[in-house]
Amino acid sequence: MKMDIRVVGDAHMKRQTWKAEELYLGKRMGGTRNPVTGRTDDRVPDLNVPIFSPEVKLGRNALSAATIKRALDQAAASAAKDGKVPIAICSQSSGRGIPRRRVVCMEFEVFCGWLGLGEE
Repeated sequence: MKMDIRVVGDAHMKRQTWKAEELYLGKRMGGTRNPVTGRTDDRVPDLNVPIFSPEVKLGRNALSAATIKRALDQAAASAAKDGKVPIAICSQSSGRGIPRRRVVCMEFEVFCGWLGLGEE
């Protein structure tokens, strides 16, 4: 039996796990998941949702500085293409029976601009 896995950081994760998380997040944000299959452009966000261009990271190290930086860089690349607000959604799994911790991250200047606070 072949197990379909995706490399996430240094760990391996079942495809159904991260796919289910992306499906959940897309639906929760009023949109859909952009399938990985057939992508020819790396600047496609993980989710097709209103306003935002999200990059999703999932796993035990989803809240590490390196993972957040990588996610924000990827979100910025897709936002430059689609004109939406770049965000990273980091979903940390801590083990069986422990609720998943989901955190939304964005660059501070992007956040201030989104709120209409302008530059100092």
